[in-house]
Amino acid sequence: MILRVLDPTNEMKAAGVQPAARPSSLAGAIVGIISNGKEGTKDYFAQLERMLRGMDVVQREEFEAVKEMAAKARAENETLTARVSALEAELAATKAG
Repeated sequence: MILRVLDPTNEMKAAGVQPAARPSSLAGAIVGIISNGKEGTKDYFAQLERMLRGMDVVQREEFEAVKEMAAKARAENETLTARVSALEAELAATKAG
C-alpha cells in the first residue's frame, strides 16, 4: 500500500492570510480530513477509505449510538442501585422491628 502525502507548503500563499499553527503532536486529538477538490485527492480518499474499511474501526454514527446506550445503561444502573439500597434498608428495619 502506498500513501501519498500532499505537502501544502509549496502552494501559493494568499496575501494577508496567516497560516494555522501546526501541532507538534496529534496524540489524543481528533483528526478530520477533508478534500479540497484538488487533483489527486479523489484517489487519495478512495485509498484512505479502503484502508479504513480494512481496519477494525467504527463509523461515528455507530460510536455515538453505543455511547448513548452506555449512558442510558449507567443511569438505569444508578436508579436500580438506589432502589436495591432502599429495599435492603427497609428489610433491615423490618427484621430489627
